[in-house]
Amino acid sequence: MWIGLIVIIGILCAGYYFLKTARSGKARRAGVMRLADIPAKVPNPSRYAGIKSVAAWEFMAPNLSTACSFARKHDRIRMSAADCTPLPLADCGSKTCECHYRPIIDGRKGQRRLDSDRRTAYRMDNGTKAPDRRRMTDRRRENAGWDDEHLR
Repeated sequence: MWIGLIVIIGILCAGYYFLKTARSGKARRAGVMRLADIPAKVPNPSRYAGIKSVAAWEFMAPNLSTACSFARKHDRIRMSAADCTPLPLADCGSKTCECHYRPIIDGRKGQRRLDSDRRTAYRMDNGTKAPDRRRMTDRRRENAGWDDEHLR
């Protein structure tokens, strides 16, 4: 009797745990947008504003001969997701509007230079006391053509 009750409680606890983790996983996936979630042609980039690797959105008008004046004016212009106008426009003159936005990916992987001051890496005396290789004498011909204040 006690064994049956413990087994039923164990099954109920396992079911509750499974349902809770499945719901939190769906909520997590729905809340976080990834780069793979972006379709090839985006009509409204404000829906994808939360993706951090997208640096900007580029307006693309594939066929400028049949495009409206807005498309001709904004073709290949990059802007933030907040500045993008949702497509298709209400006053678009084209019957088959092919305009869309293309994401511009931030291609930087990280900080390019490890040191902000690279001079120590390229000095001849980094750590060792090597003699100074610079000449202390002027290599020019006695400053030919120069006076104290004027050109000769």
